[in-house]
Amino acid sequence: MNSSPKTWPVLLSVLALMGLVLGWLAWSRVRSSQTAEQLLKHLPPNAEIYAFLDVELMRRTGVLDRLAGARGQEDADYQRFVARSGFNYRQHLDAVMMARRGKAQYAVIAGRFDAARLEAYATESAGVCAARYCYVPGAPPISFVPIRQGVYAFASGAGDARELLAAHAPGLSGEFLGSPVWAAGLSPAEVPLLQALPGVERMSLWLTPRLPASVEMRFALDIHDAASASTVARELNTLSKASDLSRYLSAGEAVAEGKRVHGRLPLAVSLLEALVSGTRLR
Repeated sequence: MNSSPKTWPVLLSVLALMGLVLGWLAWSRVRSSQTAEQLLKHLPPNAEIYAFLDVELMRRTGVLDRLAGARGQEDADYQRFVARSGFNYRQHLDAVMMARRGKAQYAVIAGRFDAARLEAYATESAGVCAARYCYVPGAPPISFVPIRQGVYAFASGAGDARELLAAHAPGLSGEFLGSPVWAAGLSPAEVPLLQALPGVERMSLWLTPRLPASVEMRFALDIHDAASASTVARELNTLSKASDLSRYLSAGEAVAEGKRVHGRLPLAVSLLEALVSGTRLR
């Protein structure tokens, strides 16, 4: 029985959804920075959005299982993927770097792979493999190829995994590279809350542990003009003190510098746990 090619994006979708609430884990910023920069070198330097998730730290602290839920409760397609490919993110995934450029999506994944079983799963899913490169047709099509031992390139949509074989200068830099969870290049289309703020063009955010009680979310906004930047900073500072979530947001601050707004927002671990579990906030 052949599995749908849509099975392949399941792993990346799960990780992307988890990424925004996992930054409070304790780990070395040096390790995260080095891992991120090594993987980032293989992504297109002209991508619109980049995101990174250090999964190894989650596994070592035991929080991965806590937030991912009980084993065996995953989607049926994902369970079939694990059974046939031999790759389970709970055990075999260490880090993932993702990027989007137009209709192409890319990921460079560090972990432990069984190449033979991955290729067998691709061919069972109506795919074709040659010289370790596999292409699986579908909506969207998926392709993958090993970059080196323990690192694979994946692409979907208009992208091709072979684009990621060559290393080059990273397409971006910044303080966030040292954080275990970050995203850069987010637009109001990806973060609807930004649509209410005048002139916002792009956003970067990263999470830093402040254990045991909180995590600090840092952010930077690129604004169309300096006047709008001042307005955005003022509105963010007012929002943190006036909203229904003021007890969670009151310690946040935003500062405008030219056409850029940067700030921080300490978040209680209890808030993150509520977001993960879907618990109603009081």
